[in-house]
Amino acid sequence: MIETNLMRGWAGIVEAVTLVAFTILALGLIVSAVKLSDAVRYVGTIVVVLILLLMLPAIMMSAWSAMPLWQQFGIVAMVIGVCLWWQLRRKTSDKQ
Repeated sequence: MIETNLMRGWAGIVEAVTLVAFTILALGLIVSAVKLSDAVRYVGTIVVVLILLLMLPAIMMSAWSAMPLWQQFGIVAMVIGVCLWWQLRRKTSDKQ
């Protein structure tokens, strides 16, 4: 697996958000705002989201490095086009 400083930083951010989610869930259990049967479902949801967020950078890095250069340019051009379209859309909606 490709490991960069970006992935380590991303893992730190995901870990912090997960700890906050578990802390809020634990506090909800303590003050009886969350039922125990719902807490098990919430823990499962938090763990699945955690796994997906941790796998996302590795999947993106491996997919990006496997693409030929012309496909990378195409994706960059599409992203720039969407950003420009979004800015133009925001400016026209602000005038109305």
